[in-house]
Amino acid sequence: MINQIKEHQLQARKNKNTLKINLLTVLLSEIQKKAKDECREVVAEDCLVTIRKFINNTNELLANKEDEDAKQELIILNSYLPKQLTEEEMKNKIDELVQTNPSIKIGDIMKHFKETFNGQYNGKELSEIIKQKLG
Repeated sequence: MINQIKEHQLQARKNKNTLKINLLTVLLSEIQKKAKDECREVVAEDCLVTIRKFINNTNELLANKEDEDAKQELIILNSYLPKQLTEEEMKNKIDELVQTNPSIKIGDIMKHFKETFNGQYNGKELSEIIKQKLG
């Protein structure tokens, strides 16, 4: 994933897309800093965690004021995330888990989603759905 971001940054430089250049430069720096601080190579999880952090920060900004650049940044950042599960898909997967194991606990469902669908769902939203389903 880091190579894809680097390629997009290079393409943005060629196209003189200042917004994308700046965003991807800061994003790459944050991703690489995290790995360097831990004395290891960059892994895909570093990219996903950092992208989600940037998305959360951008959403907070947009909650306080309208900003066209921030909206564009969100589009760019979201393009690097895997396809997100819809609410309906999450509900169906939870139903399947409950059918196979009626005594399943919230933590077990969360663990299953993390292992199987990591990066494809919003944890807060999933937790709320599980609580509704399990009562």
